[in-house]
Amino acid sequence: MTRSAAPSTSTGRRLAGLALALCLLGPAPALAQEESHWYDGLVRAGSLSFDVAVMRPIAAVTLAVGSGLFVPAAVMTAPGGRETLEEAFELFILVPGKNLWEKPLGEF
Repeated sequence: MTRSAAPSTSTGRRLAGLALALCLLGPAPALAQEESHWYDGLVRAGSLSFDVAVMRPIAAVTLAVGSGLFVPAAVMTAPGGRETLEEAFELFILVPGKNLWEKPLGEF
């Protein structure tokens, strides 16, 4: 009878050890802090400036051109049904509009 109890005790110890290891290693990524550098502010300012000076005007042009191209695209995709018309609207109007108005500054 002691022989049958030995494997379960060994297995129980292994499971307890595994549970302890998981408990100790689980919070490690949550406790990790991002390393800050002296140039983080410059990088952030540079990405904001680039976004405002270059990317947002490109997004505005893309929205204007997409709005103009949507009309012929709508005429060509209308025979395919409402689903194809919605896809064209998303491609030509919604995506450039979201890039221009909804995306936070400095995120590409």
